[in-house]
Amino acid sequence: MPHPSLDSFFFVNSGSEAIEAALKMVRSITRKQNIITMQGAYHGRTFGAMAVTKSKTIYADGFSPLMVGLFSILSLNATFV
Repeated sequence: MPHPSLDSFFFVNSGSEAIEAALKMVRSITRKQNIITMQGAYHGRTFGAMAVTKSKTIYADGFSPLMVGLFSILSLNATFV
């Protein structure tokens, strides 16, 4: 591990699974509901990952309502092709 205080890790099978775990962890640790996601971001196609994916709206079509407490912002450094 890169630092002595980091003494454990969590193996996952996919990026979507890692996002799902991160969403659960951040809400558990902060005890807050809201999550900020970046416009243009892709996080996966599982339910929670799909809710924070903002690269294409087609991924979430037909699955509303998605998770509550999500806010999308545009990165100041974002370049869209």
